[in-house]
Amino acid sequence: MASEIVKDIDEKFCQCCICLEQFKEPKLLPCLHRFCKDCLADMIKPNRGSLPCPVCREECVVPKEGLEGFKTDFYMKNIIEYIQLKTSAEDERTQECYSCSQVFKVSAYCFKCNGFLCEPCHQFHVTSKVTKDHRPHTLALEDIASKQLSLDKLTSLKAAPRCHTHSEKLSELCCQTCGNIPICLACTYGSHKGHDCHEVTTLANEERQKLKEELAELFSMEERIFQMPEKLVSIESEIKATASERIKYLQTKFADKSRIIENELQTLQYKSNSVKIQEEKALKEELDLIQSDMEKEMEKVKLKYHKICEDKKAKSLAKLDISESQHKEKSSNLHKRLTDLDISCKTSTASVMKQQKDSIKKLQEITAHYEGTIERYKNLKAMASSILISMDDWTTVQCIRDISAASAPLMEEMKREYPELLKLNKIQIQAALLSDSVNEYAHITNQESEVSIEEIRNKGWSICDMKTTPEGDIVISGNASATSCYIGLINMKGQLTLHKRMEPSCHWEDPECYFDYLPISNIFTSCDADEIGICNLRFEEHVRKNVSKTIPGWRQTRGVTCVAADIANEQIFVGDFEERDVLVFSYHLDFLRVLRLPDQLTGCHGITVHGNNVVVCDSKGRKAVTMNLNGKIVYEFMKPFNDDNDWKPIKVCADSRGSVYILWCSGYAYSGKHVITQNSQDGATVLTVLPVDDDAFAITTMKTNDKERLLVATLSTGKLFTYNLVVP
Repeated sequence: MASEIVKDIDEKFCQCCICLEQFKEPKLLPCLHRFCKDCLADMIKPNRGSLPCPVCREECVVPKEGLEGFKTDFYMKNIIEYIQLKTSAEDERTQECYSCSQVFKVSAYCFKCNGFLCEPCHQFHVTSKVTKDHRPHTLALEDIASKQLSLDKLTSLKAAPRCHTHSEKLSELCCQTCGNIPICLACTYGSHKGHDCHEVTTLANEERQKLKEELAELFSMEERIFQMPEKLVSIESEIKATASERIKYLQTKFADKSRIIENELQTLQYKSNSVKIQEEKALKEELDLIQSDMEKEMEKVKLKYHKICEDKKAKSLAKLDISESQHKEKSSNLHKRLTDLDISCKTSTASVMKQQKDSIKKLQEITAHYEGTIERYKNLKAMASSILISMDDWTTVQCIRDISAASAPLMEEMKREYPELLKLNKIQIQAALLSDSVNEYAHITNQESEVSIEEIRNKGWSICDMKTTPEGDIVISGNASATSCYIGLINMKGQLTLHKRMEPSCHWEDPECYFDYLPISNIFTSCDADEIGICNLRFEEHVRKNVSKTIPGWRQTRGVTCVAADIANEQIFVGDFEERDVLVFSYHLDFLRVLRLPDQLTGCHGITVHGNNVVVCDSKGRKAVTMNLNGKIVYEFMKPFNDDNDWKPIKVCADSRGSVYILWCSGYAYSGKHVITQNSQDGATVLTVLPVDDDAFAITTMKTNDKERLLVATLSTGKLFTYNLVVP
């Protein structure tokens, strides 16, 4: 059977993939790929601790002994020796006799002498008492020519290997402790004393049985790994198809929106022309009437009517100037929107192409890795199958351990799942182009103002939370000292008009205050871990409670990081960035229930009520989601940029038109870049990305006199930034 395998071996199987010649002293890597000893030596020189396999690219650790530490591939040496003997028998070429050193046609090969013999020396070899012990190891070449030589018979002719320590002695045992190396009986009393030594045939049978058991599960995965490349090709086609579909969709949207704006421009021009024509017609009629009156009147009133004509002309020109000015302003706005739409389309198209490129690059990496896994599997399967049916015990014990060692990591690679494959085809469009209405949200204009809250900065207080009231008051809160927090009122000039310091009874270190506005000019406050209360806008307390006395099992060490009021349902949500339980209270501070966050979230660092849902910022989990009042996620918000930064959401608010604003941070512990994303009402689209101060920590919106603003406060530097929200 082994001989049949040798016949079917491709000529490249015995060829080194580096020098492209037949193996010379083949050495075996842990991944079971083999190379010439000299070729491997050239590869080890530039690689100190490890080197990648040239075939499967698996990193192989270089043994302490260097090149000599890699095992010699006895299995391949047997195959090469078999091929060489067979070639010599078929060619019938003359060569030097090992015994007489004469060049004759050789007729035999002695495995004791490791050389060819001519016919006279062959007869002497098998009849002389001097070489009596060589007879079992002498092979007549006519047996090879008549195809009576098999790989198994070749193995039986070869002498047992020499002792690993005493090269002058033949091996008698195999030391399993030292990696199945051949030893003599004397070694068991010397360097191998106390080691696990066995008779080679027994050990070979045991190793064959172990390998069969280990390979059973490995072979069961064969169909799966050979199907994976086809699956990867299919996914790549899906990615390209999805990207093509998205780009076509963007182009269609762009064409539709462009057509709408062009129609509006034409309508505006038509209206402007109509106003001009009507005004000119009315003027002419009035002038004709005045002229007629002037002709009827006496000369003394002629000057009076002339003055009336001039007044009418002036008023008409003023109306035309106003109309023309309005026309120019509206036309300019429409052209700007058309330009913004074009930029948005190009940006979105570039984003889709980049996502396609990144997805295909990742897919190619997975494909290359999987092809390497398949090559490792094919190589291990071929080698293991040959070893299992081979009768060469020494080759078996030398190779099976290496096969077993290579099968374990290969099994892990074959079992490995690729969850990222499910995400590669999710190409997202991050642009306002997807909006069905041109005027559905407010635009964030350039920064309107920047003021310094001097008293807050001079006191060294922090700003952790900020809200506004319908009356236009700005309320801020934060930490005041190691044992106290504060809540205060400021105006648009950054002046602190009123404040109150509070010392929580739980003695929380560096306490912070979080709050939200309630109807009838009341404020709900939460001072870190255990205290909640309600006060008016002069910070006069009406109610104050300890949470631990209201909720059994409440830990006073919990840290509250956000508060949101649900005015429609008269409920208050209190969140903790380290807990998934959001506490729900009534306006009278009665505990109602626990809103459990879904498993995808780790805590709540920012929260706001948005219609019948709540928006939650999970800073630790790097996610911002909208969920219903039963704790089910409705949708997840997109991050500001699809880059390598570790963006995490800090705070959230919403404007009167339903747009959601999320403050994101790219660094550790709120350091790094800070940006605010303006998101559509359904959360599917990032409308605007606004870079803000890197110390920004609190955001809110304020609406007064039909004008709405976005306010941004910094954590430690005491600054207040204002941005206009303008509806086109």
